[in-house]
Amino acid sequence: MGSKREYQLEDGKLILDRVRSYFNVSLTTPPKSIVLSKDDQLYLDIAAYFKVHLNEVSCNITMISILQNRTLWERYQQFKSLQQAIEKEENDGLFQPNFETAFKDTVLFHGTQPDNVTSILDHGLDGRFSKALGNCGPAIYLSPSFDKCDLFASRHNSKRALVVCVTALGKIYDNTKDKTVNLHTKYPPKGFHSVKHYVAVADEYVVYENSQVLPILAIHYEKSQGQHSNPFMIQLPGMKTTGFNSFNTNNQSTSKWSFNNGNTSSQFNTTGGINSCGINYTSLPPIHLPNFNLPPIPVNCNQTINQVQVHHPHPITVSSNWMLRKAQIMIQQWTQQVDLSKGIASFYGVPMASKQFWPVKSHGEYPYLVKYLDFVLNRLSNISSSKLDQGFINMLKKLKSYDGIVHAKRRQVEKPRSINLFQFTSLATQDRLREAAQESCTICAELIINFRQPPDIVKMNNCPHIFHKSCIETWLYMPSSQMICPNCKTPCHDPMAPPPIGPMPDGEMSYSFSEKFGAWFISYSIPNGKQLPCHPSPGKPFKGTSRTAICPIYQKWGPLLFIRMLAAFYYHHTFTVGTSLTTNISDVIIWNGIHHKTTIDGGFGFPDSTYEERVSLELDGKGILLFLRDLKKE
Repeated sequence: MGSKREYQLEDGKLILDRVRSYFNVSLTTPPKSIVLSKDDQLYLDIAAYFKVHLNEVSCNITMISILQNRTLWERYQQFKSLQQAIEKEENDGLFQPNFETAFKDTVLFHGTQPDNVTSILDHGLDGRFSKALGNCGPAIYLSPSFDKCDLFASRHNSKRALVVCVTALGKIYDNTKDKTVNLHTKYPPKGFHSVKHYVAVADEYVVYENSQVLPILAIHYEKSQGQHSNPFMIQLPGMKTTGFNSFNTNNQSTSKWSFNNGNTSSQFNTTGGINSCGINYTSLPPIHLPNFNLPPIPVNCNQTINQVQVHHPHPITVSSNWMLRKAQIMIQQWTQQVDLSKGIASFYGVPMASKQFWPVKSHGEYPYLVKYLDFVLNRLSNISSSKLDQGFINMLKKLKSYDGIVHAKRRQVEKPRSINLFQFTSLATQDRLREAAQESCTICAELIINFRQPPDIVKMNNCPHIFHKSCIETWLYMPSSQMICPNCKTPCHDPMAPPPIGPMPDGEMSYSFSEKFGAWFISYSIPNGKQLPCHPSPGKPFKGTSRTAICPIYQKWGPLLFIRMLAAFYYHHTFTVGTSLTTNISDVIIWNGIHHKTTIDGGFGFPDSTYEERVSLELDGKGILLFLRDLKKE
C-alpha cells in the first residue's frame, strides 16, 4: 500500500479572480465576514469539492463566508509584486513569456476553531502566536490536506472551521530530507521563503512572513447528528460545477485537486495549521478571559457590491463593536506573548497604581471614568467641575471605566470660544522692558520696543517671554492655535478651560481594561476623508488608518493619564494629516506628537521608566486637562 503523497497545489489566481469583486472596497472599510447564500455558485463549487471529505468525517457545512479584509488583500499583493520584481532582477531581468516565478498564488488550507475565524478576519494569520507548538517553530502552518486540517479543527469541539488561503510560497526548502528546521527555527533557511515539512498525515507548508498569506474563505462545518436529522444542516450538492482550474507546478506536487467537478478523489488528503492569530490554539484548550465577552462574528454587512449576491436572513451591521473587539483581541494576543512572572511593575519599569483604583468590572469602586475625576476634584482645593467643559464631562459620565467607545466629532467641540488676552498675559514691567531693549518679537520679527509707537508690550503669565500685544493676540486667535507660547511652547491658557481643537479628523477610539496587565488596550480608527484648513493640502483627500496602543495604570497618575489621553482624542489632538516618517507617503494619518506604546518591547514598548513623565509633558503641550499637570501622589 503506497504512502500518502503531496498533492498538486492549486493555482490561486483563479480563485482570487472569483472573489475579487468582494474586495473592491475602501481600505478603511472594517473587515467583514460575508456569508454566501446556498444558491451562490461559489458556495455550490466549494460544497461539491469538499463533499467526499466531509462525508468521511460525518460532517456537514453550516456556513461559507468571504473574509473581506481589503488591508490584508493589499498587503499580500504588494508583498508578491515586490518579491516577483526581485526575482526577475536576480534572473538577469528575464521578462520572456515563459518566465516562471516562484511567487505564484497557491491555495492552501488552515484548520482552526470557529472562534478563531474572527481574529483571522481582522488580522490575518500570524506566526507569532504559534510559539513552540509547531514542528518548525513559530510560523503559519498550512497544508493542502483536508484530513490534516480536520485533525486540528476537531481537537476540542464538534464545530470546526477550515480557512482557505492564497499563499505566495516563493522558494521552498524541503525539510523532509535533512530535517534541519525544527521547533526552534524562527526564519526559513537562507535563500528560501518557506518550508515544506512532512508529518504523520500529510505534508504541510510553513510560512514565517505574515504578508505571504491571504485568508479569503472560511468554511464552517460540524459533526452531523445523522443524515437529514438536523433541519439546519445544509446538505452538500453533488453536482458538476464550474470553478477553479488546476495547474502543473514543477517543484511542488504530484497529484491534483480541482473545482471542475464534484467527483473529487477520495485519496485527496487536505490540513490546517496549528496556529491562528487570535484567541486560542489548535493544540491547547480554548482560552477564556473572564472579564471580556467578544461580540459575535459579523455575518452580513448590508453592503452593496456590484455583481455580488450576498444573502442572509438576519443581516448584522458592523459598527463600533469591531473597534472594541480589536482592543480585546490585542489583550488576548499579549496574554500569549508576555511573561509577567517577575511582576507587572518589572515589565513596565515603573510602580503601578493601587488596585483600589483599577476598573475591575465586578467590584470596582469607579465604574465610570468621571468617578476618577470627581475623586481628584474633591481632593484639590479651589477647583470645581462646573468650570470644566461640560460636554467632555457628560461624555465621561457615560463611559465605563473598563471598556467603551469614544466618538471624536469636530462639531461637538469646535465652537466659538472667547479669549481674554489678560488671562494669559500682563503688561510688561519697566524692568522687563529695559531687559528687552534689544529683543525682537518672534511673531513679527520687529524690535519689541519701537519708540515710534506706544509701548503696547505684554508678557506671558506662564513664562518670561514678551510680545507685541497685537501680535500675540493674532497668534492666539488663529484657528490652528494650540494656545502655547510661540517661543517655549508653554501652555498659556486657563488650566480649567477646554483645550484648543487639534488637527485630527473625526474618528473612533475604543478601549478595554485588562486586570492581568493593569492597562487599557486602545484601538483607534480614522477613516479616509478630505483635508481641513489646518492640514498641509486643504480639500485634498487623505488616507485613514487604524492603530492600537496600551496605557498602563501608573502609580503617579493612576487612571488620570488614560483620561488625559482620552481627552486628547476627544479634542482631536492624537493624530494629524502629514507625511509618514516610516513610508515617506504624504497625505496620510500620522501621530501628532503624543507618544503611544504600541508594541510589547523595543522603542515603542516596555520597560520604560520615563514614559509616564514624557507623555504627561506632551499632553501639557496640547493643553489637555492642565489643572491635573501638577498633581502629586500623596
